[in-house]
Amino acid sequence: MAKAKRSLDAAASEAVKENKGYRVVSVMPALKDGHPVADVTLVKGEAWKTVSEKLD
Repeated sequence: MAKAKRSLDAAASEAVKENKGYRVVSVMPALKDGHPVADVTLVKGEAWKTVSEKLD
């Protein structure tokens, strides 16, 4: 995670921009293939989804 150049807040904001009408429920940092990412869980009514946003 030391390689991360973006904050979790910035990643959550980007996920909401890309998924109109959804709200952020949680943001968890993770590593995928050696790169820092944020797994953002979103909800819209009864629909839930998780998206990954790059942090580097």
